[in-house]
Amino acid sequence: MSGWQKEYIDKYYRQFPDWKDLTAQWYELLQENVPHNARVLEIGPGPSNDTSQYLSSISGHLVGLDIDPEVKQNKWLDEVHVYDGWQFPFPDDHFDAVVSRWVNEHVENPETHCREICRVLVPDGKYIFRTSNLYHYAAMGARITPHWFHVLVANRLRNFQPGHHDPYPTYYRLNTRRRIRLLLSKIGFVVEALEVKETYPVYGQASKIMFYMFMAYERIVNSTPLLEDLRFTIDGVARKNKATLKAG
Repeated sequence: MSGWQKEYIDKYYRQFPDWKDLTAQWYELLQENVPHNARVLEIGPGPSNDTSQYLSSISGHLVGLDIDPEVKQNKWLDEVHVYDGWQFPFPDDHFDAVVSRWVNEHVENPETHCREICRVLVPDGKYIFRTSNLYHYAAMGARITPHWFHVLVANRLRNFQPGHHDPYPTYYRLNTRRRIRLLLSKIGFVVEALEVKETYPVYGQASKIMFYMFMAYERIVNSTPLLEDLRFTIDGVARKNKATLKAG
């Protein structure tokens, strides 16, 4: 990040000593819930991302699973698998932790997806995830507009550099706290945490006017717990119940 975007984020956010960006908060969540030297499955890591890099530093063996063959370029993974988006190519009780970030909004069949996560986790293994909150303006806008429009504007609004991959299709079928809690509990998880968070104007990078507009939104939804369901992300931790029967 450079230019006025960096200047504004430094001025309105980073200068405050108690402020943590979403990436720092995500790393803390992983540190607290991924056992040392664990066997970890990362779903949807893509060709490279900072979650893969961080997990590679704390896990014992990091496996990547993705529908996109570009995942084979991800240098942080110890093992790579490309799959069809449905059945995971792993045996039961295989991983100590499963991690996904910015994946659940792209899942077409959430119940099948979550049952596969539960199946491959060891008893008491944890599923740690970050996903978009459906009630946030970005997700609501994406849900009511066609995919070609996402390709046209999403990267521009976030000030991504040319060459960044286009957005993947979205479904938003596992993107509210209520839906997540109901589905994971039904499958056999104990939901330990579901937190909603709003950060600096991620989607306000295209212009200074948009930055101020979305900064005002951030200030409002962070001002009271009554508006927390309008925040940007859902960070969750769910533990596979020892009593859970094998899914399938």
